[in-house]
Amino acid sequence: MNDSSTPTPPAGGPWRLLVLIRTDPDDPVWTICTVEPFCVRGANLDLAGDVTDFPDVTAWVRATLGLTVLQLVPLPRPLAWRIDGPPR
Repeated sequence: MNDSSTPTPPAGGPWRLLVLIRTDPDDPVWTICTVEPFCVRGANLDLAGDVTDFPDVTAWVRATLGLTVLQLVPLPRPLAWRIDGPPR
């Protein structure tokens, strides 16, 4: 799935993202993330925008990271921006 909301990484390289995490309203944090292409997967959403395949996604995360047990903790109202620019 490729459109303006799901950009492809530049030339097969990693995605770079700037993420605002607001878990603690008294201590919001900015995070720069580097995401390798093998850690990117298309999402399946219903018409309301809700995820339809979360068990499959959880299994993919476990397999990709080599984990047998994991806990996915939702972040309240995260915001993310793609960082465009030449790699270092």
